[in-house]
Amino acid sequence: MKKVIIVITLCIILPFAVFSLDFGGNLDNSSSLSGFALDSSVSLSQIDKLSLWFTADLSSNISFASSGSYSFSYSFSGNAGEVIPYLLDIDFLNLYGRFPIDVKSKSRMGKPSLFTFTLGRFNAADFSRYVINHRIDGFKLGFNYPRVILSFAVGYTGLMTKPTSTILLSKADYTDSSNSKAFFSSPRAVGIADFTLLNLLRQELSVSLIFQQDLRGSLSGSALYPASVIKSGEETLIPSEGGLVDTQYMGIGLKGPLISSLYYRLFTYLGTGRTLSYISDSTSATEYSYSYVPILSFLGGARLRYFIKNFFNSYGELSFLYTTGDANDNSFVEGNTDKKASAFLPVSASSTGFIFSPKLENIFLVKSGFSAVPLKNIQTLLNAYLFFRSTKGPISEGGIDSTSDSLYLGAEIDGTVNFRPFSDFGLAFTAGAFMPNNSNGGVFDKTERGIEIKGNLSFSFSF
Repeated sequence: MKKVIIVITLCIILPFAVFSLDFGGNLDNSSSLSGFALDSSVSLSQIDKLSLWFTADLSSNISFASSGSYSFSYSFSGNAGEVIPYLLDIDFLNLYGRFPIDVKSKSRMGKPSLFTFTLGRFNAADFSRYVINHRIDGFKLGFNYPRVILSFAVGYTGLMTKPTSTILLSKADYTDSSNSKAFFSSPRAVGIADFTLLNLLRQELSVSLIFQQDLRGSLSGSALYPASVIKSGEETLIPSEGGLVDTQYMGIGLKGPLISSLYYRLFTYLGTGRTLSYISDSTSATEYSYSYVPILSFLGGARLRYFIKNFFNSYGELSFLYTTGDANDNSFVEGNTDKKASAFLPVSASSTGFIFSPKLENIFLVKSGFSAVPLKNIQTLLNAYLFFRSTKGPISEGGIDSTSDSLYLGAEIDGTVNFRPFSDFGLAFTAGAFMPNNSNGGVFDKTERGIEIKGNLSFSFSF
């Protein structure tokens, strides 16, 4: 038996010993202090994360990479506190292959100059990073031609731990998110196909097709995903439950230089899919039942960035982002009340402002920013935001006055200083203030939401 164990151990170790190995870790801390003018309260939160990573070159073309982490978090607001003593997670775990091809050979004509693959847990993102920017468990294939890049990725999201996932699309997702017995995140199949055309009159054109399929139809009510799902045709209204949410996206993006030092970026997505709605029967206006209705939505954005020569390596930028909403929705999640849904539903959540960061549904924002490097190893950033609703419908944030017809949500200004004295150690301090529109007739109820300020100090140490 001992000989068998020794042989198995050598079979595992020797392949890695033949090729180059590398390993290390990161220690990250983030401490935030928030103040709320409405009730003069203060909120404190802290997150500590220890990550260990390991890489190995299995051959000249294939490598293995993995990273695991341990997190501790603490939050305190008023007289209440919450401690999450540990959160273990596999950050990534994959095989990566890179195979260059000699395109000069006659037998290689018409074939890609580079083929790549990734198998395991990795991050998948669209070219805008506003539709999906999330880890998945699956595979990715890449084909690089001299002027064209093709990539395809397919994966599953239901094996992530809940705190590390930002995918919340249905009422069942939110129900399981607040259920202590549910450990894993939303079970969805995700696919991305991306086509990028390089050097098109010095511009770069991207076309992307994305889908996400809700898999709760077969998994609902199980030990892993306990939240129930309402079936189409059910006549009894159950406000706390919903159905499946499936979505597809077709997008196009363009970026490049306009003139010297001035660069632009444009992108747009058409969103389709289906969502469950409680609506009147087609044959009777007085009888209601659950029925799946189509989604037709839109996301669009643009950015201008100007690099200022000979002035502290600085740049200024102006950008905007628009997502459709639905004025007839009665709630933010599965709130459609008619036979067509128009609210844009991104697969994963994205961050916008430092303090006010609503989900990109029924949101229109304008951002201006400036960045400079006044001293070696020090970078400063200043951002200002104006937030609006696209329609009078609901948004992800609380404190809304349901009687308000205003679209203006508020303004925010943030400042950040990054300091990296050494290659393996960095500090960052961010502070900001959000001024909500809580005036008479404003979107926010003045008794529910006032001016908010926040500061965050973080450091990162690599070893």
